[in-house]
Amino acid sequence: MVNLKDFIKGNETLYTKAFQDAVDYCYSKGGEPLFVPFGTYTLGSVVLKDNTTIIFEDGAKILGSTNIDDFLADDIPLNKYQDMSHSSYTRSLFYAKNAKNITIKGNGVIDMQSAWDHENKRNSKHRGAKVIAFDKVEGVVLQDFKLYNATDIGILLGRCKNCFVKGLYIETHIDGISPDGSENVVISDCILKCGDDGIVLKSSYYDNCAVPCQRVNVNNCIVSSRCSAIKIGTETNGDFKYINVSNCVIHNTRCIGLAIQSCDGANVYGINISNITMQNVACPIYIFLG
Repeated sequence: MVNLKDFIKGNETLYTKAFQDAVDYCYSKGGEPLFVPFGTYTLGSVVLKDNTTIIFEDGAKILGSTNIDDFLADDIPLNKYQDMSHSSYTRSLFYAKNAKNITIKGNGVIDMQSAWDHENKRNSKHRGAKVIAFDKVEGVVLQDFKLYNATDIGILLGRCKNCFVKGLYIETHIDGISPDGSENVVISDCILKCGDDGIVLKSSYYDNCAVPCQRVNVNNCIVSSRCSAIKIGTETNGDFKYINVSNCVIHNTRCIGLAIQSCDGANVYGINISNITMQNVACPIYIFLG
């Protein structure tokens, strides 16, 4: 196992290079796990690669930089017909594209420090960086850590396959967990308190093509939201198939508990929702065909 501290030189205030060097070294060794020991580390964007495993020690804390320039630039121009947060993946703390077998786990903390893009350099309503954004990654495990204060999406899984998200505690200003055009996804035993949607399944028109979101299992989660707690949509270009939501508690949600919205032509079928408890929710169930 590789220790992050072996790549830190002197008293650094920004650890992006050390963390990236450690990830690259682990990749060169065929996928050695990267151990993040007790301590606090401020990061900009780190690009993850095949067979990356990051293990947090208890007490390890990652801070997202409050300087938007420490993150990668958006990879494609924003399109007024495409949701801005699902149009780009690169401006994120942990980013990967066309990779396989990526794991982040352990009882650590990621805190994005509620950093907004005050000068709106990305022309996107002043949002900051995403936390985890994976684009076409196969084999994802995200487990047991805490995620706080993101001003863009907490976890975006775009066109990913075979994803396992378990035991996370998430407090974000925007969406919590968003599988977008992904398949074979399990989200379980998570607690979310979100300023927008909590767990939201989408099929956006990223890369100018529609891809179905299918075989998604959401269970044993507790969700609170200022918008929709658990939702299909609004971006619904590809179909939604074989979605299971079970044994969840929804509370203190300003708008909708469970939302199914086909606004862009998607067929929605094979949906199973069972054993849901709601408390203090404005609208429990909302089904919309646009």
